Amino acid sequence: HPPLMIGGDSRPAIRRAAIMGDGWLPWLTTRDEMPERLRYIREQPVFAGRTRPFEVLMLLADFPAEDRLNLSRFHIPRQRDEVLDLAGAAKAAGATGLIVHLPPGTSGLDECLEWVEWFSREIIPAVRRM
Repeated sequence: HPPLMIGGDSRPAIRRAAIMGDGWLPWLTTRDEMPERLRYIREQPVFAGRTRPFEVLMLLADFPAEDRLNLSRFHIPRQRDEVLDLAGAAKAAGATGLIVHLPPGTSGLDECLEWVEWFSREIIPAVRRM
């Protein structure tokens, strides 16, 4: 079946991901909070008997922990070094993959395609080497 990814930051949502999901999509969990949340996932009794990989996909963005519900404060990086720094920080926090959005202000199909091509050429190979 297609992978079942369960999102949410509450303990019940995280527990559902551990018990029924193929992975977890943290939404407003900070990188600092990830170790405790991942520990909670691994503590679920059925988790130890898993035979499939468990994916954790984090948003490739930065946001202030104290104002995380203010979506206008999200920062989606555009520059190579900043993207790679955030990707490395997500991996260090326990992410197995990333959710990538187009940077704000991307307009039109041509600009979108240019950015996707740049990302696939510059970022994906570098992230794979991390």
